This record gives sequence, C-alpha cells and structure tokens, in this order.
Amino acid sequence: MSCLLRLKLRGIAMFVIVFFINSTAMRILIVLVITLSTGVSISYGQHTTPVCSSSALGWDAVLTYDLNQVQSTKQLSKYVSNALYPIGAGAPLAFYFSGLATKSRYDAETGIVLGVVELATFATVVGMKQLIARDRPYIAYPNCIEGGEDDPLKSMPSGHAAASVAISTFISLRYPKWYVIAPLAAYTGYTLYARMNLGMHYPTDLIIGAIIGGGFAYLGHRLTQSITPAFETFMPSAMVSPQGTPILHVSYNFNLSPL
Repeated sequence: MSCLLRLKLRGIAMFVIVFFINSTAMRILIVLVITLSTGVSISYGQHTTPVCSSSALGWDAVLTYDLNQVQSTKQLSKYVSNALYPIGAGAPLAFYFSGLATKSRYDAETGIVLGVVELATFATVVGMKQLIARDRPYIAYPNCIEGGEDDPLKSMPSGHAAASVAISTFISLRYPKWYVIAPLAAYTGYTLYARMNLGMHYPTDLIIGAIIGGGFAYLGHRLTQSITPAFETFMPSAMVSPQGTPILHVSYNFNLSPL
C-alpha cells in the first residue's frame, strides 16, 4: 500500500473518531494508535528490500538481474566497457597510419572503411535509441538492478554491443586468421556480458545492437572497393598487397651485346 493511500485512510479514520466517539480519552488514544501504526508501517515499507522475482522483473530483465548480482567481475566489467572508447577511436587510425608507414593500401583501406562502418553504426544506434526510448534496466528497476554507470542515452539498442561487434567482425573479415579472430571474439563476448553485469542493458538490447554492428561490418567489407575511391587522395603513394608483395612490378632489360 502506498504512503499516500495510508495517509488518506488515516485521515478518514480520524474524521470518524472525532464525530462518532464521545469519550475524549478514547479519541486521543485511538488517534495515537492510528498515527503510530501508520508511521511504523510507512517506515517498514521504506526499508524493506523488495523481492525481485521473475514475475516482478519481466522476462527480459531476469538475466540482467542475475548477472548484475555478480559483484566479483564488476570492476573488470567497467574496464572492458570503458575500453570501447579508445578502441573505437584508435583502431581506424592505427590501421590507416600503419598503412601509410608501410605503404600498404590494404591496411589503409581497412582503417578508412572501419571508420566509415563505426560512424554508420553509431548514427544508427543513436537514432534508434531516441526512437524506441527504452529505459535502461537500472532505471526501470531501481530497487532490483544496480547501475554501474550513469548514461543519459536510452537502452535499446546497445551501442557497446553494436560497436564491439562491428569492429571485431570487420577486422576478422579483413584478416581471417585464428589469432586475430579469437581475441576479438573474447573481447566482444565479455563486452556483452559486462553491459548486463553493470545493469546497463537487457539481452534484447545486446542482440539488436550486435545485429546492427555485424550488418554494417559485413556491408563495409563487401563494399570496400566502392567506398575507398572517395578517399583516394589519402591512400599511400606506393602500394603493396597484404602479403607485402609489390602490386606494380617494373623490369628493365639491358642489352650488353657489343656494338
């Protein structure tokens, strides 16, 4: 019962007492009992820990609630979650400038197209967040789920899921080696866990975000040769293939026979 309803009931009870009970002593005694009992019940309600059952949370918040209770990983979850920002900004620059330094067009293309993929993913996610306007779990269930950080953006879709999947998928498609794919998959997997561990997202937020990020990564990989001509001015002047073999070969023939 809400505090406001309790106060209304107390007021009605006191009204009845004043008009229908003749004994002044009884009036005072009953008013005192009502006042104390209402105050105790309100205080009790404020300090009681709510029962966060599956029916109270809803099906989509149950997994987030369960993972949010794991306290031992929250510090690591914060580190991994915050790592997305330098990784997202640094990865395209690292590939691009590495391509410039080694005269590798392939690496430079990777950096440029990865940047385009990230921007498209970010714009889509922010637009959908505003359109869907779903509250984050720690806001929707403040008494059950603890927020690991304060983020003003809405919950669906997850920007961390979208960005981490986009980065990992695109790089894996460009460099399909197990020693590239394995650490990227581990990083992405833990990022998804971290967002629920910190109470920031529902599972469906992560799924939708992953689909968006993976979709843009695949499109970027398929359309690389259509995207890069717009950035031709920024490409390395001397170009080598991913294996380091020159794309252009120049041969010279010398005629050493006597005149």
